[in-house]
Amino acid sequence: MATQTEFVLPERYTFSKYGQPMSKTALDMIENLMKEANNCDPDAHDMYICNDYLGYAVFNIVNRVIDSIYRKAAKKQWIESWDTLTALAIFIDTFPDFMNIDDGELVIAADKVFGALVVKVLKALAPEFAEKGESEFPDLESCLRQMANVGENSSGFDGGQYTQIIKNYARHLFGRRTEEEREARAERIKRAYQKFYKALPKDEKKEFADPSAPKGKEDEDKGDEDEEDGWEDEEDEEDEKDAGPWFGKPKAQDVNYKIQSFPLDRAWKTYRELRAGGGYSPPVWSRGEPVWDLTKWSAADKKRYLFENMDDI
Repeated sequence: MATQTEFVLPERYTFSKYGQPMSKTALDMIENLMKEANNCDPDAHDMYICNDYLGYAVFNIVNRVIDSIYRKAAKKQWIESWDTLTALAIFIDTFPDFMNIDDGELVIAADKVFGALVVKVLKALAPEFAEKGESEFPDLESCLRQMANVGENSSGFDGGQYTQIIKNYARHLFGRRTEEEREARAERIKRAYQKFYKALPKDEKKEFADPSAPKGKEDEDKGDEDEEDGWEDEEDEEDEKDAGPWFGKPKAQDVNYKIQSFPLDRAWKTYRELRAGGGYSPPVWSRGEPVWDLTKWSAADKKRYLFENMDDI
């Protein structure tokens, strides 16, 4: 890949609050999905409804987004599909609660559909990725890694198949990049983020990590948030160097790798059939639809589930 002296954000990209380039569309989706999930969290509202309430609420969101990706892919809206897959992968990594709900068979089916959609969209965009690379898709490697993480975290659900396809493809694209080239690119992105941060209005700076601030307790406390946007601490980076690239050691055959097929139609049919069987629903409904968002419950709806009223149940 060509060497650049300066990193330039493509038109449809911006920086995340931790200094990583991200599609504006994906970033907006992530923020909206996070807000929606937090609105469904009983703990955040001093409530207890049932053990898996948040898990089922998150799974409801996941199912809705999967439906959206399926429709976009059917219309061959590949970039939109890719952005939505990226947002969903980061969301799942942040809210994995649904993986432990009682409807395990449906969770497995959803994971297989996610993987099949990733592979379908990858195959469609592979020529564009090969032609334009990171000049137009600067977060390409991190997106692939996020999607592979979903499969690895659900490997007990047979997610390993699509994860390996993603890793093989990532090796095809990035396996020949040296550690020095990785570090040089990271430094270019860091300099670009510094300029981006400096140009922000004063009142917006508080929403973004200060690139000049020393790493301290505030960074340690971010915990899982760092992983959402790919800003890892120095210890994590050192461990990663020792372990090698996340996609594994390069192989001679990587250069000619062709993305394998993954059966979307069969996975989709099973997934839809299982969803038609129903499942847990919240106790509050409106106009024939379940209301997962607790900010939309009335005070009367919430009363019996509040911590302060637990003795009344």
